[in-house]
Amino acid sequence: SLHHEWISKCLEKGKLLSENKSYRDNLEKMNEELKRNIKIIEEDEEAGRQIQFKMLPENNKTIGGFKFSYDLFPSQYVSGDFLNYFQIDKSHIGFYFSDISGHGVPSAFITIVLKNKINNFLEEYYKEGDEVLTKIKSYDKDKGHLSLSIKDAMSNPWDEIKEELEVGDTITVTVSNFES
Repeated sequence: SLHHEWISKCLEKGKLLSENKSYRDNLEKMNEELKRNIKIIEEDEEAGRQIQFKMLPENNKTIGGFKFSYDLFPSQYVSGDFLNYFQIDKSHIGFYFSDISGHGVPSAFITIVLKNKINNFLEEYYKEGDEVLTKIKSYDKDKGHLSLSIKDAMSNPWDEIKEELEVGDTITVTVSNFES
C-alpha cells in the first residue's frame, strides 16, 4: 500500500509537471502574440504621428514679415495638440492653436476635424477682396492692436422670429450651412 501510494504520487507529480509545461508553453505563445500585436499597434501609432506632423505647417516660415516657428512635443504618439498659420490675403494672416482635452487617437481625430472645418470655412466664405461686417471687440491704441469679431456683428436669428413661433409649431426651413 505504501508502494501504491508512492506510485500514485509520482504519477500525480508527472501529470502536474506535464500540465505546468503545457501552461508555460501556452503562456509563452500568448506572450509572443502579445508582443507582435503591441509592435503592430506601435507601428500604427507612429504612422498616425507621421501623418499628424505632416499636417502641420512649414516650420520657421515667414508670412507678411512675421516669422512663425514651433516645437511640438505631444505626450503620446498622436495627440490633440495642433497649430496652424496661413496667409488669408495680402493683408491678413490667420493662426490658431488647439489643445484638445484627452490624449491619443480620439483627440487627434478632433484636431483633424478642426483643421478641415477651418480650411472649409476659409475656402467657402471668405475670398480676398471680400468685405466682411465685423464688430470691434477691443482696441489698444498704445500697441496698435485691434480685435474684431465677425460673429458679434451678426444679428441673433432667434430675435427675428421669437414673437412668431411657439413650442410645438411645425415650420419649413432651408438648410444653408450644415455642421456635424
